[in-house]
Amino acid sequence: MSSILNTERHVKYYLRCLKTFLPSAYLSNDSNRMLLAFLALTGLDVLSALQNKTTPEERQSYINWIYHCQVPTGGFRGFSGTDFGDEQRTSENEAWDPANVPATFFALVNLLILGDDLSRVRRVECLEWLPRMQRENGGFGEVLGPGGKVEGNSDLRYCCCAAGIRYILRGSRGKGLEGVEDIDVSRLMSFIQACQVSAIVPLV
Repeated sequence: MSSILNTERHVKYYLRCLKTFLPSAYLSNDSNRMLLAFLALTGLDVLSALQNKTTPEERQSYINWIYHCQVPTGGFRGFSGTDFGDEQRTSENEAWDPANVPATFFALVNLLILGDDLSRVRRVECLEWLPRMQRENGGFGEVLGPGGKVEGNSDLRYCCCAAGIRYILRGSRGKGLEGVEDIDVSRLMSFIQACQVSAIVPLV
């Protein structure tokens, strides 16, 4: 018996997540709103419903919300709940409203899906922030904590997000960004290779 994708129900669900309150199961993930927005927007886009089921005004409001989550020193926060205002931000308290590596990647992809030209992205600041997120072992953390310490897990998810941020903002050649410090690509590659399992693990 073949399965049929109920596109209409999927579209209705993604629109609910975008336009109304989050389903109760997701309420504890309020700080991951940028990720949830990514899942909803990509779902609608894959189903060819983003342009038809949302208005230009709604899409612009999503873009404006994403930019509201941009941290002035580079990168994007996961949601607007930690934003205490640029005028209140200092080098001493910025650790409590940090840019987030996965949220930054999802924010950039969300903007591209929505048709934004990234002209309001603090490109240089973001690319200067990104190398600070790289650990000595070549991997990446999630946020900068007090004292500039890299915090969060250390696995390939953050490496994927960091590489995506770098590619979106720097491109393959980094034209016009020659004076901006890059991540250590060689150390990143070594970290990725070190994560490779030497033995083949059976699926069953």
